[in-house]
Amino acid sequence: TNNHFMRLSKLSKLICCLTTFNKQLAYVSSFNSAGNFILHGSANAEMEKLSSSSVSMVSDEVHPINYFVRDWLVKNGYNLELHGALKTGKDESWVASTVEAAHAITEGRANFGVFFCWSGTGASMVANKVKGIRAALCTDAETARLARIWNDANVLVLSNRSLNEEMADAILNEWFLGEHDTSVGISGIEELQNFEANQ
Repeated sequence: TNNHFMRLSKLSKLICCLTTFNKQLAYVSSFNSAGNFILHGSANAEMEKLSSSSVSMVSDEVHPINYFVRDWLVKNGYNLELHGALKTGKDESWVASTVEAAHAITEGRANFGVFFCWSGTGASMVANKVKGIRAALCTDAETARLARIWNDANVLVLSNRSLNEEMADAILNEWFLGEHDTSVGISGIEELQNFEANQ
């Protein structure tokens, strides 16, 4: 009887999980012409919450602001995959370390990236050369909000030179904890993905 109860309990949990997943799929709008599975509006936000929250983080050299951002992410429940100087403790190539961090996202080990370099420009340029990456250099919370909504950006790029803790806190809160309806920018993202697929 006890074994029978355990089997029923496991079956109930499975049905519950499948029902939740089915509700999420009900929001699916389309496949785009590049063959990518597109979730719109609130469904996209809900699926992000259901997925494991992992962040690929990189800098070519270590600065105090890196530790503030790292601690913020850990405090808010994100798992980190560290690259470049954040992994080795010594200066690394800004090109090679950024590419490595970007691949953690395209290979499915991380959902988002937080990339640093001195100005943020170099990391942005490298990241956006990697297919599937949409990196945005953000210097304030509003830029972060717009990058998430209109560009469905998956990499937040920050400057070691200019970023302070107050700015970082505002940007991180908007990027990771803000409510973002990415459906408003879906046509532009599909166009970008189609362009990328034909390169």
